Amino acid sequence: VRLSYSLESVDSLVISGLVKKFGVLAVLFIVALLALSALMQRLVRTPIGQALGFANAIADGDLDNRIEPSSGDEMGRLIGALRAMQSNLKASIENDRRVAAEGLRIKRALDSSSTPTTVSDADNKLIYFNHAAEQLFRDMEARWQAEQPAFVVDQLLGQSLSQLMPNGELRTTYTQRLETQKSLDGEIAGRRL
Repeated sequence: VRLSYSLESVDSLVISGLVKKFGVLAVLFIVALLALSALMQRLVRTPIGQALGFANAIADGDLDNRIEPSSGDEMGRLIGALRAMQSNLKASIENDRRVAAEGLRIKRALDSSSTPTTVSDADNKLIYFNHAAEQLFRDMEARWQAEQPAFVVDQLLGQSLSQLMPNGELRTTYTQRLETQKSLDGEIAGRRL
């Protein structure tokens, strides 16, 4: 038996086979790429989009989002951390509102008190005085300025009263950090307080 093939026909058959194999490989590669893209969409892009949506809602002040992690991987832990952040932020804001409301009630009570009352911060800077204290300071202002020219009622807030007190026990006490209530008697600007 004698077979005869021309080189052209052999080349044509080889090239045809290679093209078919390359075509099949290209189709398989495209299918794998599409599957990988869908997997990345499901595993990464969707949870990141969710997390971004929750973070934007929280940033906009919406603290009532229903945030539920859907997996235990890093993205699930990220969404869980956003849930904890939202919960902690909401509790903190509610506590701040409660404290502010309590502070307002205390301020209103002090404002209506007929006893001159002042409040200083931890650095002994005056942060509040009620109407009775303001009236007392205004009545004493001219005489106090004779001893301490820096005493100006309209500029008292933020000032350290200790610097405006005469030397002695009153000044010493006003410079100390008080841990308990303390009553003092002393003379300031011609008045016994």
